[in-house]
Amino acid sequence: MARRTAPGASVARRSLPLPSHRGGLPWPSRRAGPALKARNRVTTGARCSATRPRAGARRPHAARIAHLCRGHAPQRLRWRAAGFAPSPAKAHGATLFQLLLAAVTVLLARRSGQPEFVVCIPFASQSLSRYGSLMSDGVLDLPLRLGAGKGDSGAQVLREVRSRLMDALEHPLVTQGTIARELAMPSRGNRPPFTGVFFNMNPRVRLDDFAPLSAQMREGRKRGTLGEILFNFYEMSDRLTLDLHYSSEFFSPGRVAELAAQLRAVCEELAGSMSRPLSLEAPAAPVRAQPLPDDRIVRWNATEREIPAPTRFEQWVAQQARSTPERTAVVAGGHSLSYRDLDARANQIAHALMARGAGAGT
Repeated sequence: MARRTAPGASVARRSLPLPSHRGGLPWPSRRAGPALKARNRVTTGARCSATRPRAGARRPHAARIAHLCRGHAPQRLRWRAAGFAPSPAKAHGATLFQLLLAAVTVLLARRSGQPEFVVCIPFASQSLSRYGSLMSDGVLDLPLRLGAGKGDSGAQVLREVRSRLMDALEHPLVTQGTIARELAMPSRGNRPPFTGVFFNMNPRVRLDDFAPLSAQMREGRKRGTLGEILFNFYEMSDRLTLDLHYSSEFFSPGRVAELAAQLRAVCEELAGSMSRPLSLEAPAAPVRAQPLPDDRIVRWNATEREIPAPTRFEQWVAQQARSTPERTAVVAGGHSLSYRDLDARANQIAHALMARGAGAGT
């Protein structure tokens, strides 16, 4: 599924190595229930094609065709990652979708410093239809009230995320707009009423499931609106690929790369242990080495006697103009000014500005 991307928005792609699932991390089951099935059917503006089967051959179930439909934005940055061997352990009774949403929850809690916030997931209302023949559809933005508490473990965050997700899926037609209208919230123009942060995961597509058909997958691209940022995961056979769709109004490429690195660290932390308490403090910013001052500035400030109490710069110029009025103060563009001339010019400019209403602090 691809969230529609506005002109001026950008996309950063990262490939994340899937955790090795030490300690029984969850893995999505092929029978993961209605929530996962509904999530698998979220598709937008994509195309799929398959060759005609032989005469008398069975057609695959129509719902499977929806798995072909998936889109992405054109600009990508990638992390290369080695392969992995996933374990089917489901000790926490959750899916990969829920695990990744929990990781994003931890990241947002650290970055925002807030105990609770709203994240939206895309949901296809057409999946509620009695007919399974779904090729593509529009999506609704389902708001989730998420958060992480101080001292919570990964398992606790995951359990809470799973509970909130199931609650939201009980009311799939309650979108941000629906809640905003019920609360009589004023419109913010083209901004979502609650949050511009979105999350989505596209499950791995097994084209061999279409046998005896020979299937191909093509991703459709579509321009549209974007809030602030969309965490859009793709499940591959040996890695996770993350598309970070972000608005350049809120994020710079450097900040997005920083978010991607921190999210990867959260995933590795959860892979190491789901029972260890998580720190919700944001990582300290790297300390940048200060450049050494110019030697001339060091020499000029190596005074032999004490300098009087702090004085404003223009007062120093006026004092120097009284002491050595003819001494050169400024040389620029082949011209020079003495301290007397510099002080006089500065006073002329100051009086002109005051005559136009300028004053202290303006």
